[in-house]
Amino acid sequence: MTFSVRTPLATSDRLRSILVGSTSLLFLLAACGVEPPPPRYAVAFYAEADADEPLAGVEILANGQTVGTSDDTGLVQAILEGPEGTPFEISYHCPDGHRSPEAPQTLRLRAFTGLSPDASTSLSMSLSCPPNLRRAGFVVRTNQKPGLIVKLDGREVARTDVEGVAQFSTEVAPGTSFRVQIMTGEDSGLRPQSPTSTFVLGDADDYFIFDQTFEVEPSGRRRPRVRGSHRANRPPRPRRGPRRGPRQIRRVPMINHF
Repeated sequence: MTFSVRTPLATSDRLRSILVGSTSLLFLLAACGVEPPPPRYAVAFYAEADADEPLAGVEILANGQTVGTSDDTGLVQAILEGPEGTPFEISYHCPDGHRSPEAPQTLRLRAFTGLSPDASTSLSMSLSCPPNLRRAGFVVRTNQKPGLIVKLDGREVARTDVEGVAQFSTEVAPGTSFRVQIMTGEDSGLRPQSPTSTFVLGDADDYFIFDQTFEVEPSGRRRPRVRGSHRANRPPRPRRGPRRGPRQIRRVPMINHF
């Protein structure tokens, strides 16, 4: 089992001419009684960071031997040789900042005819190199409450503007969870006080919206903040006088003056 590499190939027309020439040579050698060489198959490899995002600098190997490195279009074109059905182990190395696969993929050589004469008849394989970090964007919206501090996992990252909106972003590994909190202050009268929301980032860039409506508690209904036990908020009990025992009747002896 052998394979040869011609990369980069100019166009699919050139690939088609190589394959047609190889077929003609096979028939000529068979007529002369000479064992023909193994058939040749055109293969196109497409390297992507994400869907429809070509990635350059991806080194591609077939059965452990390098067949090429992707260009700015993410493309590598090669010619593989072998009987139809021959499996090739395809592995690849992604550039820095991208995740390489843990296991190789298998490509089997096969011939097929396109439905249209202009259709490509070459084999193709997509290779994915997702980024190590993903971007998470956040939009915090309140009902026009400016100047509120917004914290991400306990760290201040923004403040709401005059329209009560704050925006920020960060880059983290996929699967990271976030805790966003809007700080209202103890004596602001805004309810609810310092609400929070939790978000989880998947394996793709994403953005999250935190919508929060506040109500203002009337000043007359606000309870003073008392430090210490909650019993301090209870009204004082009325004082009671000293307990009195049962009334005693004093007996006075009677004197007989007669």
